[in-house]
Amino acid sequence: MRWVRIGAALVLGASTLGAAPPAADPARLTDPVRAWRRAHEPAILREFADLLSLPNLASDAANIGRNADRIVTMLRQRGLSARLLDGRGGPPPVYGELVAPGARRTVLIYAHYDGQPVDANAWASPPWMPVLRDGPVEEGGREVSLESLPSAVPGEWRLYARSTGDDKAPIIGVLAALDALKAAGRAPTVNLKLFFEGEEEAGSPHMAEVLDANRETLRADLWLLCDGPVHQSRRMQVFFGARGETDVELTVYGPRRALHSGHYGNWAPNPAVLLAHLVAGLRDEDGRVLVPGFYDDVRPPTEAERQAASAVPDVEGALRHDLALAATEAGGARLPERILLPALNVRGLASGHVGASATNSIPTEAQASIDIRLVPDQTPENVRSRIEAHLRARGYTVVHEVPDLEARRTQPRIVRLVWGGGYPAARTSMDLPASRAVVKVLEDALGAPVVRMPTLGGSVPMYLFQQKTGSTVIGLPIANHDDNQHAANENLRLQNLWDGIEAYAAILSGLDAAWEERPPSVAERVERVQNGLLLPVVIQGQPLRAMKLADRMTHYHVPGVSIAVIHEGAIEWTRGFGSMSVNGSPVTPDTLFQAGSISKPVAAMAALRLVQEGKLDLDADVNLYLKAWTLPSNELTEKKKVTIRGLLSHTAGLTIHGFPGYAAGQPVPAVVQVLDGKEPANTKPVRVDILPGSQYRYSGGGYTVLQQLLADVTGKPFPRFMEEKILQPLQMAHSTYEQPLPANRANQAATPYGSKGEPVPGGPHTYPEMAAAGLWSTSADLARFAIALQNALAGKSSLLSEATAREMVTPLLGGYGLGLGVQGSGPTLRFSHGGSDEGYESFFLAYAGTGNGAVVMTNGQQGSPLAMEIVRAIAREYGWPDLQPRERTIATIDPAIYDTYAGTYEIAPGNTFELSRAGEKLLVNSPGAETSELYPESRVRFFVLGLDVQLEFSLDEAGAATGVKLHGDGWEATARKIK
Repeated sequence: MRWVRIGAALVLGASTLGAAPPAADPARLTDPVRAWRRAHEPAILREFADLLSLPNLASDAANIGRNADRIVTMLRQRGLSARLLDGRGGPPPVYGELVAPGARRTVLIYAHYDGQPVDANAWASPPWMPVLRDGPVEEGGREVSLESLPSAVPGEWRLYARSTGDDKAPIIGVLAALDALKAAGRAPTVNLKLFFEGEEEAGSPHMAEVLDANRETLRADLWLLCDGPVHQSRRMQVFFGARGETDVELTVYGPRRALHSGHYGNWAPNPAVLLAHLVAGLRDEDGRVLVPGFYDDVRPPTEAERQAASAVPDVEGALRHDLALAATEAGGARLPERILLPALNVRGLASGHVGASATNSIPTEAQASIDIRLVPDQTPENVRSRIEAHLRARGYTVVHEVPDLEARRTQPRIVRLVWGGGYPAARTSMDLPASRAVVKVLEDALGAPVVRMPTLGGSVPMYLFQQKTGSTVIGLPIANHDDNQHAANENLRLQNLWDGIEAYAAILSGLDAAWEERPPSVAERVERVQNGLLLPVVIQGQPLRAMKLADRMTHYHVPGVSIAVIHEGAIEWTRGFGSMSVNGSPVTPDTLFQAGSISKPVAAMAALRLVQEGKLDLDADVNLYLKAWTLPSNELTEKKKVTIRGLLSHTAGLTIHGFPGYAAGQPVPAVVQVLDGKEPANTKPVRVDILPGSQYRYSGGGYTVLQQLLADVTGKPFPRFMEEKILQPLQMAHSTYEQPLPANRANQAATPYGSKGEPVPGGPHTYPEMAAAGLWSTSADLARFAIALQNALAGKSSLLSEATAREMVTPLLGGYGLGLGVQGSGPTLRFSHGGSDEGYESFFLAYAGTGNGAVVMTNGQQGSPLAMEIVRAIAREYGWPDLQPRERTIATIDPAIYDTYAGTYEIAPGNTFELSRAGEKLLVNSPGAETSELYPESRVRFFVLGLDVQLEFSLDEAGAATGVKLHGDGWEATARKIK
């Protein structure tokens, strides 16, 4: 759509929630499982409520025994052999087994049936009297009788009782999954073992003995730990590790009795002050632990783990808003990245009194309570040793018992440490066949990508299961993230249970087939990309579907597509699809397309090479270099000069957004004529009309100034300069900036087509504005350009220094660097650009640190949305951290408001779009694009299904629209209503 091409030219992209699977097989097991569950939802809930009605504190031997007996009965009713194991002094674990004839592998599912203590007075209903509500109790959810349930129970309803989410939900979930499989005439393809613990919430003090005593019984190829919540985005998550833990109570001492602060305040040591300095010496404000050697044992995360952490949906913004946090530690680093590191947390400080109870005295002692989260290869013992050594080095005498008066009289600084127990971290490789199989089965069954967490933030004793059983251990929780775990009003969102039933059924029936030893072949990946195109937006509650490339090409009237995929720093595959012209020769990897605005970053790299060589200064006045033409001065340029940095970053204040090119037979102007807007130029003069450096405004005119500058400085025609400086060194052998394309290469070029599939009259337009729009290229050649920048960022390029490359991808105003759109940070940092010439649209994206990326080139005027659907399919196939469809919710509003929104809106001169009302719908239309419906998220905020763009209306006092702000992935634009 033309009204979002300002964003497409920069950073066309998507975001984070819920993607669709490859084209669904009608016979897949999920359908009959879902159908069975929908027909039996009331019965499932009533059985669950019966189990929840049993009090389940581990210390309550009588009731914990009743829980265990009830679960044994429930297992036997499903045909499992079930019994109680000896708890070795604790509550008895429940063990169940179901042998699948011919099964090659055994899966053990772990959960626990005990729960946390309760404060019944804090609950809205008795904790062991299950209550169903039609929404969260905090939002006024009303009670619904469990005895008169509708046949289909809404997934957003919630069941309230202790242990609904933590951790009886997996018990009822796996048993319901077995019921569904039986009803579908399907048996598990793996041997199943169930192990339900009865004292997890009490710290599992007898678990090591239980595991030792039942080593053979509990032997399995895979342990699935079904304890914990799904991700905050509501997507199901699989976790492969958990941090370890240790803790310490720390006390420092002052006078033996409290002293008057006026008499002794700057004489007697104050333990509160000592403690403050001591704690500050343990960690800095960004969470970096300052203890020498603390990080020496830390095992660095693998590349797969880093990529998985980067791919976790971004919920930090919502969390900061919900938690009223203006900033977070480590410069705003993402939460999954921080969880991969150890942490030292001060969980409490105590000394003296505050507020109304404060006294003017020096306290006798001060205490801190600290917990430390460990990552693989760290041990509680080593951490304790290093912390104690650090405190001694700071002049403290470390003791572990209360010091007597003599010690306090002779030792100026005493710190008492009382260490808790603790255990080390654990982490399972994400590259194991079992790990890949679990993820694949779940994604195929649920129709959405799962969140792959290398490590949970919390600490669970995964290490114990690994150490004692030798099994592969992976976590598969199903509870909702907002289940009030361990607190009052614990609850389970029913959709989490419904999804859990489908997940367990998929694991039991499909895991064996998916347990492959080899990674997918390139041919398999290509096929999945072809059949897995995804829209950028999904409406909450509606099913997702994947689309076929051929169908989408027909939908968008795009005859040909060329794709190149970059994986781990190399081109993994290139393919052509469709034809160079309707009914013509097939597109091949060598087929040429006009790259449109992707010409800009390639030209920017050439300019930066001259800067690197000392021939240009990024921050000098461009008129110092221009010879054949000079940028006219005015009152704005007198205040601030236009610089090359400004040209590259679209902050020079220059006019002319883009260029239409010149059709066959039309006279083509020289570059100087384009810059001055003189005939036969078809655009206005390129001039400064905004104070340079004051704002971002996309300007192809600025890159045309750059083109003239580079030609003047080098004394070479621009195409030859680009050939020598960039295209030849990067082996972009099929690419050229020559305009028009030389006749001897015309048969290599795809024919351009309009938005309705009509050929562009006379063929490709000519673009004398070569730096802005004149590059002819292939998807593979543009991939080579992206890889070159990735290599430079890694310090592995002789073409561009790492420092220069970093400057290129450092976002300035508008999220744009020097020639590139830039999004994300750290491992998620990516650079991209879209391109649109008459009849051609393209897009490329690459990650700065992971060596991944993609290029899509098309010969159709609706190629940009198609390109993004393809990129989303690639992102899912390769596990990229971004570009998953975003889930949006439709609000109910009065359609009458649409009359005030209807009209013509202008983003920039010549770049307009229309809004109109059609009954109860608000439609958007722009030249060269199909009409689309706008869906309301609120009275003033709307979205489109086919683009990850939101429109937010500005209203006057009377409620009439005066303009609209467009919000895209990493870009914004404002349009004013002109009629």
